[in-house]
Amino acid sequence: MDEQNLIKKIQILKQVKPNKIWVSFAKKEMLSRISEEEPSFDWRRVRIGNIFSLPVLKPVAITLAVLIFFSVLGGTFLVVKNALPGQSVYSVKLIYQTLRTRFVAMEQKPQAHLEYAYQRIEDLRKVEEEKREEGVNETAKILADDFSKATTSFKDIKEPAKKFAAGANLVKQVSKIEKSLTEEKENLSAVSQEKISEVEKMAKETKTEVLTSLIKDSENDSDYRQKVEELQREIQDYENQYKQSQENLSK
Repeated sequence: MDEQNLIKKIQILKQVKPNKIWVSFAKKEMLSRISEEEPSFDWRRVRIGNIFSLPVLKPVAITLAVLIFFSVLGGTFLVVKNALPGQSVYSVKLIYQTLRTRFVAMEQKPQAHLEYAYQRIEDLRKVEEEKREEGVNETAKILADDFSKATTSFKDIKEPAKKFAAGANLVKQVSKIEKSLTEEKENLSAVSQEKISEVEKMAKETKTEVLTSLIKDSENDSDYRQKVEELQREIQDYENQYKQSQENLSK
């Protein structure tokens, strides 16, 4: 084939247009291969909870959650804040407290639950004044739940130093709460006293469980074991002093 004929054939080929069906198929095939090799970022797979689990964004998450909560409640927040056990709006107060605790650092969660336990003591005093036995019963139930959550969150702490610090604080605070419960129980009816006695039992079990966990952790560390033994003595001294003071008052 001479050069002129070759040029003519090339010009004819340039005028040939591909079939539309083939073009569509080829396009889809190429795009599918590209997506397989380089998957695109899918924002639909991103969850807000995962983003806010990053330590640097936790304060943002807390602020956002509280702001949303406030905006939903509006002017009723003061009513919720002052709600007492036995009232229908008290459940909203518990939701708010749970929301705040969710974003607290792991080693601080036991203390967060105990802070709410202290608030239950104040709630207990108020429902006593209003002579609402159902409020006392609900307070006792929630207090027991506070102890349970504090113990669970304590066990979730992995770093030994932080776990010991959280455990030591937990048993000390529970001892003080137990003391307050004993004092408040004297002003209650027989039925309510029985409920509070159950919570006192739960408080003792909480201290025992935490100390047992610390003792187990100290098996292969003499320094750690010494700290645990000192903590045990401190708690025992505190309880003995309180018992002695109660005996002196009864004389």
